[in-house]
Amino acid sequence: MSSAFGSFFTAWEATETNYQKEIFSEDNDTVIVDLWDVLQDGMISTMPIDIDLSSITSEAQKIVYGQMIPLAWSVAPGKFVPYIFHDTAGLTIHRKTGDSCSSNTPGDISFWITSDAVSKSKVCWNGNTLYVLGVSSSPDLLISQNQPDLGPGSPAPFVAIPGGTTDVLDGNSFGSVMLDDMVISAYSGYLQNGNRNGYQVPSNGGSTDGLFFSGGIQTAGFFTLQLHQHL
Repeated sequence: MSSAFGSFFTAWEATETNYQKEIFSEDNDTVIVDLWDVLQDGMISTMPIDIDLSSITSEAQKIVYGQMIPLAWSVAPGKFVPYIFHDTAGLTIHRKTGDSCSSNTPGDISFWITSDAVSKSKVCWNGNTLYVLGVSSSPDLLISQNQPDLGPGSPAPFVAIPGGTTDVLDGNSFGSVMLDDMVISAYSGYLQNGNRNGYQVPSNGGSTDGLFFSGGIQTAGFFTLQLHQHL
């Protein structure tokens, strides 16, 4: 944890330094707009009078845990790789996914996901149903219905990621990180990148209101889980 905090604050310092250089650079075509964002209404000289150290500590822990959780998946036995699937049409193999949020479970979902993963991997955000899943490697995970090329008793292709479910990442542990945070950040980056994966947080911290990293760990691109529109 100490090493992670050290790396985090080193990166934070480098980001702040680069931001200072960029905002006053003659090569920056948007320098006037950037300066206006921090100067308007005296924002740059505003002195906070209600700094809460415990809140700052909590936010710092959330950021560090947010970086450590995907890292833990990548180095764990099996190297779990989480994907986000966007469901609006009922998770079928040939149709795009993307159904507005509903408590109803698509009838054909059990062809692809184990029953225990359906509710625990589901996130509803901004009218969209999204599932955080990994590829199954266990022969003991079985689907319950017949499907061409799979058949009864075949392994379900997709499963919940260990620790990457709503009952574990529920905001009560692991730095208060929630599965929703990961989905919102990754999906927002996907949208800002023209419905493509690979979005990176820009040098201004993903600001949309002139404030650096104002979205916290839900900032677009903080989490980089790949999103797929269909199975």
